Amino acid sequence: MKVCTGDHIVTGGGLALLHEFLLGEKVTPEQAGTRLDPDGPVAETHARFYGRVCRNWAIATYCLGGMVICGGVAGHNPVLVTHEAFRDAFIGDDEYAEFMETVQVRLNRNGLSGLYGAAQAVLDQAPAP
Repeated sequence: MKVCTGDHIVTGGGLALLHEFLLGEKVTPEQAGTRLDPDGPVAETHARFYGRVCRNWAIATYCLGGMVICGGVAGHNPVLVTHEAFRDAFIGDDEYAEFMETVQVRLNRNGLSGLYGAAQAVLDQAPAP
């Protein structure tokens, strides 16, 4: 039995499954991204899911310093983060809306940024010369 989590939905694979469900066309994650219509139902629904996952993470970590979103799906399809449905879902329910309004969201489109952090961690662990 496979378990589906919010993290699975906001991946390229989730985008492809959503494309198939809403448009009836089976595509690869890459195809789903290139065929994404910013005004279509796939973009709106995926942005809403993305906003909910980000909201849950922001609440769980109490991210006062803001949130930086990076990765392939959002990096290649920034509309998923800039879409009104993302913002609506991110602010979300009334219980946390006041806090969520204060959380700044930024999109990092640099696909190599994770490598920079890993390189810095290695340098931090290296013995001094």
